[in-house]
Amino acid sequence: MFILAALLVLTAPESRGSYIFEPNYSYAAYLGTGIYTTAVGDSLGVLNIPIAFPLIKPEQRSWGLDFKVPVSIGFFNYDFEEDLPSGNLPGGFDTVTVLPGVEFRVPMNDLWSLHPFVDLGAGRNFGTDTTNAIYGIGLKSYFNFSLAGHPFLLGNRLYNAGYRNLDTDQYDSFTGLESGIHVPLTGTGIIFNRQTDLAVHYQNFIYSENLLISNDKGQLDSYNIQNEIGFTWGATQIKKNTLYQQPRIGLGVRVSNGVRIYRLVFGMPFF
Repeated sequence: MFILAALLVLTAPESRGSYIFEPNYSYAAYLGTGIYTTAVGDSLGVLNIPIAFPLIKPEQRSWGLDFKVPVSIGFFNYDFEEDLPSGNLPGGFDTVTVLPGVEFRVPMNDLWSLHPFVDLGAGRNFGTDTTNAIYGIGLKSYFNFSLAGHPFLLGNRLYNAGYRNLDTDQYDSFTGLESGIHVPLTGTGIIFNRQTDLAVHYQNFIYSENLLISNDKGQLDSYNIQNEIGFTWGATQIKKNTLYQQPRIGLGVRVSNGVRIYRLVFGMPFF
């Protein structure tokens, strides 16, 4: 089966004595666009749209501040592999998530910067008529360096995210440590007055809680370490005064415990 995204959706909300599985759209802003599947065979296709506005530029002070408002929309039991190529589009949204937040940009030197962030928002599941309150807090690190005259970007993110269902009082949370390296390979010309390039990336994901899914025998497997390789194409430089600062698109292949997953990438491949 062709799956476009993240095992983390299958984390079990806390329940005394048994696990309850659901397509957890609440974490889409952190996990990205994809198809989330459940142990009972349901699927949720999620499109994540990252949007950010600069509020304070580092050039104005010794630090910067961005306002982020990623929007995620979801479609239950929509098969992107079969329905999309045939022109069968979803009839409407089944879930919507909006997760506003602020992110500080603190340059440590010319090559290294730290980005603490806080997010607080909500998600609505129209199928179950329920609302989730969602939070996230963490720290990002970006380090630019060169080897043999070739540019590299090394990124790290440590964060905790969680949600609480305001109707059922069900809740869940996890902590993640993510590391990635982004390597531009070659320029691909200028489009809409912006230099573009083709780049490859590698990411490692370590999560504090086991990620639970059912295997073919009905047993629970855990996935708390994942690795991904992939590529992206798009704008080379960030354009800070625009709505979408660095448009890119690509594909990642994520592997964990022998399971291969495909992830559609919008924007930079990590964070």
